[in-house]
Amino acid sequence: MWAIAYSAGDMSFSYAESTFVNAAVSDTAVSKEQELEAIQASYTMGAMTLGASMYETDNPEGTTGKYEETELSVSFAF
Repeated sequence: MWAIAYSAGDMSFSYAESTFVNAAVSDTAVSKEQELEAIQASYTMGAMTLGASMYETDNPEGTTGKYEETELSVSFAF
């Protein structure tokens, strides 16, 4: 796994990648390589933060397929 993050003033950005192999449980099972990519960004204005993130996973939990998720968030601090 590796990741990089950058912050400048009220903004921050990050990117991460991960690759690992799920071991086969039995002789008939096949090992699958799982890959994950994530991008995140946020902007803070006083007590409010706006955030966005995107995640993409190939072969989630060792199964064939793809999982994608996009998230938008707003948080307030009081």
